[in-house]
Amino acid sequence: MEKGVTTKSKVISHIGAPNIITKNESGNCLWIYEISKTTITQQNNSQGSHATLHSSDSSSGMSKSSDKSQEERTSKKMTLMICFTQEDIVESYDYVYTSF
Repeated sequence: MEKGVTTKSKVISHIGAPNIITKNESGNCLWIYEISKTTITQQNNSQGSHATLHSSDSSSGMSKSSDKSQEERTSKKMTLMICFTQEDIVESYDYVYTSF
């Protein structure tokens, strides 16, 4: 994505439709994308082995687990904010990563 060059249609073709469309304090269009992923790793206590069983994303809101042994959950979230000019060109963008 390049400031002053990339259009709304290019953004949609590369990363899809935004989760939220609003306006900033200047009245320019602001698109917000929220992407999250949860990974669950289970440890089989009798053998001491690890296996990643599944992951879920924010689009489905669903997750599955096949076992009740010890598990470790890792969640990551990225929020991407893209501001467009009146001509529908990327004016600026920013992103935040969170891991917990």
